[in-house]
Amino acid sequence: MSDGASVGTAGEAAGEVVASDPTKVLVTQHGREKVITLLRALSQRGKLPGFEQVDGGFRVRAYGDPFDYWLTGMVSDEGGGSRIAFELKVAPKMPLVFLIVAILTVQPGMWLTHSMLSTYFPWYGANVQTWWWYVPTCVLPLPWMLWRMWNKSKAAAEVHAAEQHEKIAAVVDGKG
Repeated sequence: MSDGASVGTAGEAAGEVVASDPTKVLVTQHGREKVITLLRALSQRGKLPGFEQVDGGFRVRAYGDPFDYWLTGMVSDEGGGSRIAFELKVAPKMPLVFLIVAILTVQPGMWLTHSMLSTYFPWYGANVQTWWWYVPTCVLPLPWMLWRMWNKSKAAAEVHAAEQHEKIAAVVDGKG
């Protein structure tokens, strides 16, 4: 277990899906423009979701659940070919939406719950304050839930990014 090869082999022996490193650098004999052209053609066939050309390279989607990531490839000239350096970053839109929705629904949710329980159970409104149980059961678990969702999304995105990395390596004849 001292090197990465033995860890990967043990994981494969246990039946786990072991993905290659999606941030591994690729070297290809194609020039920068040719690399972008080949990847654009691959995306037009529906094989690279979310392909966009950005300054110095490209980016493609790496799907996580529920938060998606971007796999960005920076293409630089190296010798007679190119070098593609990858980086995996979260797409900020969905985590921000989740956080805003969570914050904006706590107080109205508490009011709505209290109103409903007071309507159906006349004894409830006089004897119980909803925040006594609402905050511990609905608000306190939010950081833990967010942490679990974040880790689950990152793992799923890393697997999908590794698949995207392999597709890119195959189309540009990249060597790692």
